[in-house]
Amino acid sequence: MKSFLSLLVIITFLATGCNTASENKPAEAIVASAFNLDSVKAAIVSSNQLFADAFVKGDSTLLIDRYAPDACLLPADMHTLCGHQAIATFYRGAYDMGVRNVKLNTTQLYGEGEYVTEEGTYEIFAAENKSMDKGKFLVLWKKTDAGWKMFRDIFNSDNPPPTTPPAK
Repeated sequence: MKSFLSLLVIITFLATGCNTASENKPAEAIVASAFNLDSVKAAIVSSNQLFADAFVKGDSTLLIDRYAPDACLLPADMHTLCGHQAIATFYRGAYDMGVRNVKLNTTQLYGEGEYVTEEGTYEIFAAENKSMDKGKFLVLWKKTDAGWKMFRDIFNSDNPPPTTPPAK
């Protein structure tokens, strides 16, 4: 009887030790394996097209919806602008200055999980497709319940800074 119980204990011990690794994966490993950078890139390219469409249509709601509610815009030569209201005010100023179209080109995309970084180039246009500026950008995208949204957006021109004399 003792040998039977010992054998039963050994079999039970061996059986519980034979679980596969996939059955014991932590939740973050399962999420990480589901991450697909190509599908994220497709979502970002689509969002960038909506961003450009917003300028063409003059649709501030469509434009602001590209950003997470806690997003910050970091334009060159300005303070950081955080939140939808501040970002909307910035882009309203750009629209008032004549910006009517934006072309965004993603050159690199990297990251995983909840955040990815997009590198790219931009060109902005006035009416009649007249080029106003060209430059580069970095956007940190954040995965939200509403999809991928811009979380941090920094850009600067390839043009040299203006050469104005210092104020007296």
